[in-house]
Amino acid sequence: MKIEKLEDFKPNKKYISKYTKMNNIIEIVSLSHKNSSCSIKKLNKEEYVLLSTGEVFNCEHIENRGQNINTVRQSVARLRNLINNNFTGGKNELWITLTFGKNKVYNANELYPIFHSFIKRLRNKFKEMVLDYIYVPEPHEKGDWHIHLLLKSNKELYIKNSLLNQIWGNGFVKVNRLQDVDNIGAYVSAYLTNIKDGEETKKGARLYLYPAGHQLYRCSKGILKPTSEYLPYYEAKKKVSSLKPTFSNTVSVVTDSGFSNIIHKEYFNLKRL
Repeated sequence: MKIEKLEDFKPNKKYISKYTKMNNIIEIVSLSHKNSSCSIKKLNKEEYVLLSTGEVFNCEHIENRGQNINTVRQSVARLRNLINNNFTGGKNELWITLTFGKNKVYNANELYPIFHSFIKRLRNKFKEMVLDYIYVPEPHEKGDWHIHLLLKSNKELYIKNSLLNQIWGNGFVKVNRLQDVDNIGAYVSAYLTNIKDGEETKKGARLYLYPAGHQLYRCSKGILKPTSEYLPYYEAKKKVSSLKPTFSNTVSVVTDSGFSNIIHKEYFNLKRL
């Protein structure tokens, strides 16, 4: 796949656009072409056929998430939108880091069972509250893991570090609020991965530590996915009226199968009016 960044690009008014509103954040993603049909067909675990030519190719198997940055970017974008749809920096929300002391965890598959046991103990301690979460594991450079947690309640939420440390029982904990951040999704996803369009920084380089198929995040049932509507670009722009985008980005994408597209993204922040 070839990706090229385009500067000062203005979409055609008829480009199909996905309009998504997530609390104070609005996202518009516009495409020059909508790929309505799949260009390949998987034959078996090892082979796929390119439908346009009939050529058969071998499947590439990856050993870690760092070998497919494109799918990681897609996961990060979903995480960012999920956070913005559920977290606004209110007094019922916390940003928590859970670390391991002497018994460090190097096997990523061992993390979620440990966390699941912790969240059960936490909910048992705060029975009068409904607690929902977004769980994001992250590796240190040496290969051991820690956990980031966005936690929200149906009531004002306050947990002392000392109490949380006792409930966690595996190492150091840190509890913060995100009251001064007006785009929590962008802040948290950048903090955790530092994966951007067309570049990859030091934290993103640790993706080789994520096993193939390992989920970058998980969430509880009460975390709601954002809903989107599809409409022409000019109609999407009418919805934001005279708002100026806080961020925009355009890339040209050409896949290995020959399908090409232009993807234009714009973000708007209602808190910056």
